[in-house]
Amino acid sequence: MSGSTVYDCFTYRNENINLALEALRAGNMIQIYDSDSREGETDLVIPAKAVTCKDVKWMRKDAGGLICVAVDPVASKQLRLPFMAELVREASKNSEVLGEVAEKDGDLKYDSHSSFSLWVNHRDTRTGIPDNERALTIRKIGEITEKIFPEIISILGKNSEPLDTLHC
Repeated sequence: MSGSTVYDCFTYRNENINLALEALRAGNMIQIYDSDSREGETDLVIPAKAVTCKDVKWMRKDAGGLICVAVDPVASKQLRLPFMAELVREASKNSEVLGEVAEKDGDLKYDSHSSFSLWVNHRDTRTGIPDNERALTIRKIGEITEKIFPEIISILGKNSEPLDTLHC
């Protein structure tokens, strides 16, 4: 691939970004290095709708184990997913112990607050712990977010493979 690639409203001159977008459109996982001044680590990114139980198993066993789903802030509000820091801060009003551990302004050196929300499991899961149940929850979050933002389909593409039938 040479030159810049156009994805609907996006044009990038950086070939690495174009290659990453191609991989995401194909439902593949990519690596993104976080700057040395922040966490100095590499994150793995895959479209939520493309996640399989094998991806979850690999991330859990061989890639550090912390598996998160990034959700757009507007979608988070529509889904009523609060930041965990907000929940702890609110609960700390009635708990001296929580007041001691609640995140305060300036606690984080790289952001204004922690970007973690509460954990979720899809209703069709039993415990949410096995890889296939985690993968189902991740895919469903992707589907719900896609309904909120249909333009995501045109930017990242749509993986039409019936992933719900895959088993680990």
